[in-house]
Amino acid sequence: MIEARRLILKGETLSQVAFQVGYASASRFSREYTRLYGQPPSMDKKAASDRWDDTAAGRSATSLMRPHAA
Repeated sequence: MIEARRLILKGETLSQVAFQVGYASASRFSREYTRLYGQPPSMDKKAASDRWDDTAAGRSATSLMRPHAA
């Protein structure tokens, strides 16, 4: 799932990521991702987009790579 998160933060579509990391179903991938990280992959994708916008504007970015503590 770390590779999936890396791909999401890199800008890949969620469907592409799901299939690249071995899920036949994007919805199943999303459920598993949410269980592990505590938020759906779409939120990380948006956060990554916002992070790039912040970086381009000269503001610092924070790491999104740590899994949610269960």
